[in-house]
Amino acid sequence: MKKSQIFSICTIALGALGLIFALFLAGITMKASAYGYSETESYSGLKTIFGEKDGFDFSIFLFIAFLAAIAGLVFAILPMAGIKKKAFPIVSIACFVAAGIFFFMTKQFVNVDGKYFYDWSQIEGEIFGASMKVNLGVGAILGGIFFIGAGVTSALPLCIKD
Repeated sequence: MKKSQIFSICTIALGALGLIFALFLAGITMKASAYGYSETESYSGLKTIFGEKDGFDFSIFLFIAFLAAIAGLVFAILPMAGIKKKAFPIVSIACFVAAGIFFFMTKQFVNVDGKYFYDWSQIEGEIFGASMKVNLGVGAILGGIFFIGAGVTSALPLCIKD
């Protein structure tokens, strides 16, 4: 097996894992605590992208990140299917890195009540002994890491000869 095929398999695996993590694990985590009690609520990547009834609305920015991840996977799979073009690895790199960066910005790109770049400081902080904290979820973090890793492994066949 050639080195480029091994790198392509690694790229596809990392991209697929990143997509699974980004969609099905927590995209955003909200933690509320008051008087010794705390409650954590997590919203999956699917809920942050496509919205839910009483919370988030559809987010075009996160949908673009989702489409970029899918495009990165497609352009990583095409050379394995026998369709070889010089531009495919470059497009795959760009798509995966863009998806990784966008998923790292999930907290900013979530559409809350029709507003992007929501000012979380309105609900974060401490008021009368109660506090609220909004964090980036583990799914968005792992998805971003795996997408950028897929972009790096997609670049390796361009740098290393078989």
